[in-house]
Amino acid sequence: MNVGLISPYPDIQSFGLRTLSSCLKKDGHNVKMIFLCSQFWDKYEDGPLNEIVDLLKDSELIGLSVMSNFWDNSVQVTEKLKKEIGAPIIWGGTHPTIRPEECIERGGADIACIGEGEDTLVELVRRMENGDDYLLLEGIGLKDNGKIVVNKPPPLIIDLDK
Repeated sequence: MNVGLISPYPDIQSFGLRTLSSCLKKDGHNVKMIFLCSQFWDKYEDGPLNEIVDLLKDSELIGLSVMSNFWDNSVQVTEKLKKEIGAPIIWGGTHPTIRPEECIERGGADIACIGEGEDTLVELVRRMENGDDYLLLEGIGLKDNGKIVVNKPPPLIIDLDK
């Protein structure tokens, strides 16, 4: 499956996103990563937003890492992607973990990842690729028939070398 991952943060470290990318690649998926490197108070220009759309147009799932101070930036990117690409959008990170309903209701995310996303995202992508149901998957929130459903978080990953 083709997955796009976006970091809106002003550096390219993004350890969490890089770890997610590695887990997805290990499971056989194609991953494109985009680092926007902007400050949270800067709105994105049309040029970079159009480039993101061009780079991710073949994605079947798009993920954004979201901290609360990057809310406006994430909403801006999400709105553009939803307008131009039909792929579902998942938000993960600190803000979706503590406020998944808000991310879905007001942020525009189709899915919110709650807690550590490595195993959750890999399992979600597997289920999506196979056409399997993921409504009850631990660690996600999403809309089901107009109602937001937030599942319990997954257990913490104990073996950090994994």
